[in-house]
Amino acid sequence: LSDICILIEDGIDARVIKKAAELKTKIFEKTGKKVVLSRSLAREKAITIAKDASLSSEGYSIEVTTDGIKIAGGDDAGCFYAIITLLEMLETEGTSLPCVIINDAPDMSYRGFYFDATRGRVPSVEGAKKLILRLAKSKVNVLQFYVEHTFDFKEFYSVDRTDEDYLTADDILELDAFCYDNFIDFQPSISTFGHLYELLMLKEHEHLRELEDFVPVYHFWEQRMFHH
Repeated sequence: LSDICILIEDGIDARVIKKAAELKTKIFEKTGKKVVLSRSLAREKAITIAKDASLSSEGYSIEVTTDGIKIAGGDDAGCFYAIITLLEMLETEGTSLPCVIINDAPDMSYRGFYFDATRGRVPSVEGAKKLILRLAKSKVNVLQFYVEHTFDFKEFYSVDRTDEDYLTADDILELDAFCYDNFIDFQPSISTFGHLYELLMLKEHEHLRELEDFVPVYHFWEQRMFHH
């Protein structure tokens, strides 16, 4: 073929189309052939992406034959996951894909990953995005992001820190949007009563301590664990 067509059914979510554009780029990198994204350009040996109501939510099927590739998803998330699987096949098999039928669906509707963004190094936005892409590739659909003083709370303004030490509201909104693009529910996880060591060590909040005359004598991390 002089070029390759990716035919996308009407009504497919924009996030799936965005992933299909990534597939288009990958095919061009592997073959050097022009790839066309279309909603109407029917062509032999095309890659078709459509929804199939007979499939379960987030489930999908991939059929690779000598006549082309058919992708079907029970919903938009299923189509998204199918494209991810096809991208993995291109990465491992190259352009010589085997003729195969894949039927896949999650056993659990809630597939979460809990990330502690407080202890140790605070992730940058770009670092967190790399994590999100890895989770999407593994078809994880929930990311819980745990923060204490590593969020830009106004109560911590007097803490001596650099821009790399905490995440801002704009950072969180950017990550939320990136999670959405990858069919991941971005959930905040915040300790509201406990784990206030950093806050209570500030002069203006020391009156709230139970240990009024507390002076740290052990290793920093032990103090944070012993005295929340």
